[in-house]
Amino acid sequence: ERTKRRLALLFVILSFGAYFDFGNRNVRYSEYYHRHELYHYYLGSKYFDELGYSLLYDCTLVAEIDNGRQAQVVNREFRDLRENLIKQAKDTLVVKDPDFCRKRFSTERWEAFRKDVDWFYNSARGSYWERMQQDHGYNPPPVWTMTGKAIASLEPAGDGFFKMLASIDVVLQLGMIVMLHWAFGWRVGAIGCVFWGCNAAANFYWTGGAFLRQDWLFLLVASVCLARKKYFFWAGVALMWSALLRVFPVALYGGWVAMVIMYAVQRFRGRPPVDGDKGFLNFIHPNHRKLIWGSLLALAVLVPASMATTGGTAPYKAFIHHIGVHKHTPLTNHMGVPTIVSHTWEGRMRFTRNDNLDDAFKPWKDGRNERKEARDPLQKAIFIGTFLWIAWALRRSQLLWLGPALSLPLVMC
Repeated sequence: ERTKRRLALLFVILSFGAYFDFGNRNVRYSEYYHRHELYHYYLGSKYFDELGYSLLYDCTLVAEIDNGRQAQVVNREFRDLRENLIKQAKDTLVVKDPDFCRKRFSTERWEAFRKDVDWFYNSARGSYWERMQQDHGYNPPPVWTMTGKAIASLEPAGDGFFKMLASIDVVLQLGMIVMLHWAFGWRVGAIGCVFWGCNAAANFYWTGGAFLRQDWLFLLVASVCLARKKYFFWAGVALMWSALLRVFPVALYGGWVAMVIMYAVQRFRGRPPVDGDKGFLNFIHPNHRKLIWGSLLALAVLVPASMATTGGTAPYKAFIHHIGVHKHTPLTNHMGVPTIVSHTWEGRMRFTRNDNLDDAFKPWKDGRNERKEARDPLQKAIFIGTFLWIAWALRRSQLLWLGPALSLPLVMC
């Protein structure tokens, strides 16, 4: 047993080493932190009141002009996040009327933004810097913005501060392994760490050196661990918090929803109550009630708090619109059932790209969207079938931690 524990510890250490590429400077970011990531999430959250979800790139270029680089900016291409199209700066308000951006800031805030942009330019100049303004913008929901804004506002852009921001995720990653060890034992903790450290789809290149990129994952793991240890109220709080940070974890409620429904059906069919409650509550298992109350409390606290710190209901409306634009913009790295069912051989980008158009990828995007819409009933059927399959698998189980774990396929759907 002692030898097995030592081997497990060795695998945990090797897994962390694998994720961090064993410190290889050739595959890591300079000074560890990910400038591309921090440009979007540090600036996007710190100046959210002025930039919202659509003006990060526009105002960056205006700040560049004020920093004396107008000649570089005029012919630069950037993504107009309102339409999700690549445009030349000289054809937009960035050059024609830069005051449209400046007037959104107070004098002090504009000066701070201009200096922060200048720091990013000097630390990532060249094509790397210019490509940052062709990405897809600042995308987290208002609840993440609430936290990100509070932390990002502590210091101006700088090397030491960004190292500190990037280290938060390392603490959360260690915390996930500790939580698994606490709830499921050292074997599961070690296996979870090996899977995480060797997961090529979410390796360090994509997720490392970032700013609060692992918060939702920590809370998701915590919700399963808390349910395993029978802290059902806090399990509900953790999963709802995770969902409010990244939206898609809400699909992991599928297993719990199925378990709540099946218990209520069994009560209607004559199953005796677990406790002496009368009325409607009698049809909800006491443990299910704790999950529900925890989830509702997180919703009732975090949403109003985010509205108070980010500008009321407007950010939520803007976020819904922003994500709607993204949903109708296919990308080559999209994954999941919608991508699978809308794919055809002849519809591949290599066959449909047309460089004679302003947007060379428009035929490919239009084709993908048309096929996706046409096959929407198939996607929904797969989702419903998967949910029913998960419900069937959970029909006799009282282990609530299984609910989110077995609901992972719903995310892919």
